[in-house]
Amino acid sequence: MTLIHPFIEFVFMRRALVACLALAVSATPLG
Repeated sequence: MTLIHPFIEFVFMRRALVACLALAVSATPLG
């Protein structure tokens, strides 16, 4: 089992990862 395997297997995990990245990118100019 690799670290990225759950993100490939589960769609909700992928969505959570994308949401987390989007939040990090959008919050960067504020801080």
